[in-house]
Amino acid sequence: MNGMNAAAVRVRDRVVELLDRYSDEGGRVECRKALAISKKLGLDPLVVGRIATEEGYRISQCELGQFGRKKVGDFDRKTYELLKERSFENRKITCLDAYTVAREVGLFKVRSTVKKSDLDVVDCQLGCFTEKKKARLRLMLDFSVKSKNSGKVLSLDDLKLLRLIKESKSLCDVVSLAGLSFETLLERIKTIEKSLGIACLKGSYDCSEKAYLTDEAVVFLKKFEKLREEVEKFAIKRFKELFYGDRVYKRKESL
Repeated sequence: MNGMNAAAVRVRDRVVELLDRYSDEGGRVECRKALAISKKLGLDPLVVGRIATEEGYRISQCELGQFGRKKVGDFDRKTYELLKERSFENRKITCLDAYTVAREVGLFKVRSTVKKSDLDVVDCQLGCFTEKKKARLRLMLDFSVKSKNSGKVLSLDDLKLLRLIKESKSLCDVVSLAGLSFETLLERIKTIEKSLGIACLKGSYDCSEKAYLTDEAVVFLKKFEKLREEVEKFAIKRFKELFYGDRVYKRKESL
């Protein structure tokens, strides 16, 4: 028994040694580095994640974009289909399965597609966003703007719909991804146009054809997304300060 305990202590010490080596000044260890530690030592990632938490290290920069600010690109249809094949109830996909797809298409495509679709990553390999006994809060912002002229409200869902139209190959793809009928999609577009007071689509309205946003709609989309990003960044920062500012993580001693 003592021999087993000694072995466990040695493993823990080795994990802590590597966590300390790869952590930044605030005691944060990037997700990819924590996973590299588990691979290097032949340990289950959950073990590394648990030791990190117990020793005061914080896992940061999720490679799948669930937390942190990793760069994302465009939605990729092929990647979405591969991920959807491995998903289960309510479009959930495990972290491990997402990584399996990433080995085929790359982490960047998986991260980007997850962030810009209805997929939800669950069961983090490091245990970072599993259900916890202590209640955790997540800030949810209802982001919308109201037209003074029409009184119509433009919501975040409308913004996402415009983004889908811009990035998809056809309106049929938009219909599939948004879970709408073609007629409902056109009605939604008309409502958005009334809210903005501008035409949003140019070119064909045929379901199988590529639809293009007007220059005015593209400009609005960019401004709206920039505003949302800045507002959310400030709100999340302030939220963390107020609700989690008392959390203490390991910090490296200054040299």
